[in-house]
Amino acid sequence: SGVIAATNYVFNVLPGMTGLTVVLKVKDNDVSNHPATLSPSSNSFDIRGTIAITAQPGTPGQLFTVGDPISIGWGASGATSFDVYYKIGSGSEVKLNGGPVTSPYNFNALSAMVGNSITLKVKDNNTTDHPAAESAASNSFDVRGTITVGAFTINGQAVSSGQTFTVNNPVSISWSN
Repeated sequence: SGVIAATNYVFNVLPGMTGLTVVLKVKDNDVSNHPATLSPSSNSFDIRGTIAITAQPGTPGQLFTVGDPISIGWGASGATSFDVYYKIGSGSEVKLNGGPVTSPYNFNALSAMVGNSITLKVKDNNTTDHPAAESAASNSFDVRGTITVGAFTINGQAVSSGQTFTVNNPVSISWSN
């Protein structure tokens, strides 16, 4: 903004410039004393936004159980819609959300997330108009599954509290996870 008398100008890339095939032009702003003058477009280039996690999903090494609530928060410049991905150890990234999300993103630990060293990443959802941008990985955490013991029998009898059985009686047990 304002009048620039020099033949060069230094500025920081603005968040509104995020996109693919961005070009720069120089324009003579003094149209009252000069005919309108505009430079040809510069070579095109891409500008990627930035995303940084501001609220970690947990402390490093924290243990969650399937169904526990987890939340991640982030700040961004040059991006307005996001996807959240998880990765177990050195495995592949898996998208958590169905459509674009905003910060903070809250979800419950999924049974597919059972494992050690799980990390989350936030990515720019708009890769049609923007170059791919993503946050660094979150703190790593662990997710354990759940096991529910169902009915079981010993020596052919349904077990209830207070019964006594003998060593070597056959046991049949079932569970779900």
